[in-house]
Amino acid sequence: SDWQEWDSATWDEVNSIVDEKVIDPCNTEDIPADRNVVDSKLVYKLKLNKDGTIDKYKARLVARGFTQIYGEDFEETFAPVTQLNTVRAVLALSLHYRLKPHHLDVKTAFLNSTLSHDIYIKLPPGITIGGKTHGKLLKSLYGLKQAARDWHKLQESFILGFDSRMKKSSVDPCLFTIVDGDMVAVVSTHVDDYIVATN
Repeated sequence: SDWQEWDSATWDEVNSIVDEKVIDPCNTEDIPADRNVVDSKLVYKLKLNKDGTIDKYKARLVARGFTQIYGEDFEETFAPVTQLNTVRAVLALSLHYRLKPHHLDVKTAFLNSTLSHDIYIKLPPGITIGGKTHGKLLKSLYGLKQAARDWHKLQESFILGFDSRMKKSSVDPCLFTIVDGDMVAVVSTHVDDYIVATN
């Protein structure tokens, strides 16, 4: 009965992939014969409010990472996430120094990361981009084995490049700070979620 909601969520996701220029559509014959083609699928999730009512219908186009080939489609996959003790420390510092904490979330985060490998993808049945069922990935996609690593490298370079005073912690690679006179700012990253505390 709610197929229209799911259909709308599906095309919202496909449109965000087109808008972010994640895929360069191509025909099967445009893919080199010796290249692996990574499969993909749509994943659906019903997001609920605390009271159990429907918040939103969510669709996500994901690569089926298990169809990737090591050395051809990816190499390194490790990406750090912040430690729970770091989050506790940021919140404790916020209270002690009267910093204002904020929670931030990056929408379609992984779709912003560039790839270090040429990856060709087959779109799910019924989905086409520019009338084509295949494409070359220009940016990272959820489900790729290296997606979290690509995103971490991008966000780290962005945060450190945002302000020359920003320093990365030697204890937690997901903690960044500025302490300059009376100005204090702390950024703790966990994939695409952030706790930012500042005065």
